[in-house]
Amino acid sequence: MTKPISNVKITLIVPVYNAQKTLPRCLDSILHQNDYNMELILINDGSTDGSQSILENYLLKFPDQIRLLHTENNGQGMARNKGLELTTGEYVGFVDSDDYLSPDYFKVVREWLSSNPDMLVFSYQRHYSTQPDFYERNYPFTKNYPWETTNLRRHPEILCHTEGAPWMRLVRTSIFRQYQDLRFSASPIAQDVEFNSKLFLQLDAVKYCNKPLYNYVVNRSSATFKTENISWFSTLLDSVCAYYERHNQFEKYSDELEILFVKHLLISNFRRLKIRFIAQY
Repeated sequence: MTKPISNVKITLIVPVYNAQKTLPRCLDSILHQNDYNMELILINDGSTDGSQSILENYLLKFPDQIRLLHTENNGQGMARNKGLELTTGEYVGFVDSDDYLSPDYFKVVREWLSSNPDMLVFSYQRHYSTQPDFYERNYPFTKNYPWETTNLRRHPEILCHTEGAPWMRLVRTSIFRQYQDLRFSASPIAQDVEFNSKLFLQLDAVKYCNKPLYNYVVNRSSATFKTENISWFSTLLDSVCAYYERHNQFEKYSDELEILFVKHLLISNFRRLKIRFIAQY
């Protein structure tokens, strides 16, 4: 018997590193929606500012919903992996500590999860921390995705068109239990693209919701903008190709993988450089 969607437990994982300025906004956007069948896993990734104190105060206020873990600084990917080990919800998603959820996040995702997809992908709003009024806009999907529940076999093009950000999706937790090699890497650049590319290979039912449910705040000091990290890109590419080869699917999806990585390496980084130039002048 299918469980009522209101009884389906959703876990959100928030890695935290020196985020004292944005952390209260992030946590309030999650906890003030009063979704009581939600689990919030907070991974304090070796913060050296006031983040730990903020996290502990929220734990005191919401002890039934928050699970807090303090670790040494191992990076965002490793913190997310640790959160996946602790997850008890049927669906799991990620929130970055400088971002925040839309007020109707849980209401809307629960409506869309009623069809029991392996993954729900939703749209978001993009903001810029330095000049939010100058370049702030709603970010709808760049492509028209299938309205019906779909997968990579039926629509291979979704691999190279769906953005890689882990925070714009909820995934059935059993997928990560079944595929133990489906985890985030320690790469300082594009680990989300690497993770997303592997994830799609293991999904039978993907659903797309065009309503923006997440507020993404672009920080120009993030690893994405550090050109010295480009050398990691070949390592990331090798990792994805090796994963598809292990699952005997590389030849089938080699064209889509090629488009995906050319698109990310060239087009996406040119766009980021343009944004950076505009913000400076």
